[in-house]
Order: sequence, then structure tokens, then C-alpha cells
Amino acid sequence: MTRSTWIAVLWTILILVLCWMPRHSLPTDEGVPSLLSRLHFDKVVHLGIFAVFAFLWRRAFSRRAVVVIVIAGLFLAVITELGQATSIVGRDADVWDAVADAIGVVVGAAFAEFLANWLARRVQPGAVAPRI
Repeated sequence: MTRSTWIAVLWTILILVLCWMPRHSLPTDEGVPSLLSRLHFDKVVHLGIFAVFAFLWRRAFSRRAVVVIVIAGLFLAVITELGQATSIVGRDADVWDAVADAIGVVVGAAFAEFLANWLARRVQPGAVAPRI
């Protein structure tokens, strides 16, 4: 496996660990309202971690894999939320977290494509296009 692939795999594992961390292991109680919860900061975090997921996997694979990456990201979004509803994890599964995850996957994949196209246009004729 390439370095880019290892980084994407490790990021995916980190997502699973963070999303499936049992409630008693969390530094705050999900049920207690706070300023950050009122601002829906958790949705921004969900969007961000899944955008990075899509970006890293797009970086590890070719442009042809972007549809598979988006589908895998959407699947991961659903699986992580369903896992939170289990008695072992004991956290609150939230449809809006899954929506934020899905938006993050699309944003990350789109940004990776934009960056790849932008870098390809900047390459001198005859030079090898850099991988993102």
C-alpha cells in the first residue's frame, strides 16, 4: 500500500473509533445542552471529518474511484450512526449527523477533484501532473 492509502485507512479507523466511543468515555455528556451544542458545532465536526475522509481516499486513488469513494463515505456515515445506537456504544444516533457526514463526503470529494484539476492546469507541457 502507498503512503496515501495508509493515511486514508488510518483516518477511516479514527472516524470509527471516535464515532463508536462509548458514552461513558466521552469528555462531555451528549444529553446536556451547551453553547456548542446549541450552535450545532458537532455538525461542523461531522462534516469536516468526512470531508477529510473523501479527500484522503481520492488522493489515494484515481479520479475513476471518486464515485466509489462517495458511496463508501455515505455507507460509513450510516454505519457510524447506527453503531452509536447500539447498547455497547450507548450514544444518540442522529439523522442530522448522518446528513452532515454525507455533505462532508461530497464536499471533500469535490474539493479533491477541484484541486486535481487546478494542479493539472498548472503543470508545464510535457511534465508529469502531480498527484494530490
